[in-house]
Formats: sequence, C-alpha cells, structure tokens
Amino acid sequence: MCFFRLRNRRPVFTQNGSQYIVVHCTGYVKNSPPAGLDAPPSNCLVAIGRLQIASMPICNDLASPSSFSVRLSEEGKITFIDQRAADVLGIPNDPSSGGADRLLGRYWWQLAVPQDEKLLRETFFQQMQQLPPGPHEPPVPCHIQCRLYYGGGTSELNPVTCSITVHKFLNPFSDVFEYVVATHQAIDQQQPAAMPWGSLDPAYAAPAEGSIPVTQSNQWYPPAAQPSAWNGNDANPSSYQPNNFQ
Repeated sequence: MCFFRLRNRRPVFTQNGSQYIVVHCTGYVKNSPPAGLDAPPSNCLVAIGRLQIASMPICNDLASPSSFSVRLSEEGKITFIDQRAADVLGIPNDPSSGGADRLLGRYWWQLAVPQDEKLLRETFFQQMQQLPPGPHEPPVPCHIQCRLYYGGGTSELNPVTCSITVHKFLNPFSDVFEYVVATHQAIDQQQPAAMPWGSLDPAYAAPAEGSIPVTQSNQWYPPAAQPSAWNGNDANPSSYQPNNFQ
C-alpha cells in the first residue's frame, strides 16, 4: 500500500502551480503487461486506487459538523480520524493540543461510554470475522447506535448519541485485510432514535460463534490481553478516565 499524489479535476491542494488529490493505492504484480501495449513480457504493477475522501476539503454543501469518520487497524486502533470529530465530541480544536489527532493510536471502543464499550468492541470483532464477499457482491456493513463522549468537552453524563456504520475493506486481489472505516453520525436528541441506545441494527446478522471457517486469506486473531492499568494502549476501556485524553 502507498499514498501518492495524482492530478485530477477536483483539486485538494496546490503545490508549485500544480493541483493534486490523495489516493490510497493497493498494488499487485502481474506476469504480463496489459493488453494492447507493445512491451516485452515482464512483470508489471497493477494498482487499484481509492480516493481519500476524508482528506478532501469540506465543501459548504457537504459540510456536516455532526458527522465524522475514523479508520481502524486490525487491532481496533484509530489510524486516521476526521477532524470534524473535534466538533462532534467537544475536543479542543487548537493546533497546540493536537485537536482530534490526539485520539490516534487509541482503541476505537475507548470513545464509548462504559455501558456501550462492549457493543463497540464486539462490533469491530464481528466485522473482522466476516467472510470476504463474492466476486459480484458488495461488502456487508454493520449499523449500530451507541453513546460517545470525550473528557475535554462532553461527559459520561451527557454523551453524544451516534448512529455508526462500519465497513471492512479487503485487498480486492488477495482478500487480505486492509482497514476498517467507521462513519459516525450524531443523532438529534429532540428526535426519536431509530434504535435504542447501545443496540445493533436488527438487519445485521452477527455470525454465530464457530460458524466462520478460517482460511489463510481471512485468518485473524484478536489483540493480545493488555495490562489492567491504562497506559494509552489498553484494550480494556473501563480502566481509563476521560482526563487521559486531555
């Protein structure tokens, strides 16, 4: 995997008079060049690119201060976080404190209130255990609803209720795991929620224990147990306090 800059009619930034966007590229090697090219038989790189939409500037007509996205590693740690999370969770959004980036490296379920930590953690594990979709089948997302909070702004007594959609992305050639993306949408407290707090979308059928055959391409192991004292990388979110993020 790599990140590279590609010229496009939808520029993100300008450098030395040229305009660029950011593309996430997954590549693999073929034994022959593409058809129609007059080239000797040799290995060539085939790249599949995905626009890094979260890296693009927020347009006025698409701006949504009530939603944000995160990207998660196979351990469930946050490797990228949308800066709009600062507005949703009440994180001080100033360069000196790091803004939403201070949550990088934390476990995703550490954002949930204690009552919903288990739901968020199990949702991630269920996505990791899902079998790869068929050749013409889209990946199956998971929809949940739970309460999130951040010690610097909102509190456990006044959490932000979010509807969350979780997708797992695989390498389209090898079916090897790449990352999980979770999109969070804050729910208006004045409107009735579609699901009760701390609930799983009934349309999402969680795999039964032992029903997922393990192959070399989809084999996954849960993170190793962590010590009980919170040290910034603790998988047990019950052992930390909100001021650990301040």
